[in-house]
Amino acid sequence: MFGTISLSMALLLGAPVPKNVEPTGVGPGYLGVRFQANREGDGLRVTEVLPASPAAKGGIRPDDVIIRIEGKPVSQDTSELVQRIASVKPGTMIEVVVLRADKEITLDIRIVARPKDFNPTGIPFPPVPIDPDDR
Repeated sequence: MFGTISLSMALLLGAPVPKNVEPTGVGPGYLGVRFQANREGDGLRVTEVLPASPAAKGGIRPDDVIIRIEGKPVSQDTSELVQRIASVKPGTMIEVVVLRADKEITLDIRIVARPKDFNPTGIPFPPVPIDPDDR
């Protein structure tokens, strides 16, 4: 809602509106993939593409190797990629270059806000009972 209000205010006030941004939630940016270090070189190998995620809509597939985002190389440091994507404002279109079957493919992907229930590890965590005496 706030993104829509901000965009509306910008239009009403005559402020320039970035062409590659549209309101898609508030919070850290979210791509919707799970990945690991690429054993065969630079970049990160996609192990899973989450359904209906920006990655799925943008054409990323399991086994793709993400090698560049917005023209900057992707290292094998998984936390670096998580931080880079989280810092992207939801609604922003980014350029992602993947290596697929030894060919570089450029994809345009619109980042959205990370879902509140997103579990980056994919490992289900059972609820931990809270002892009322510990409060």
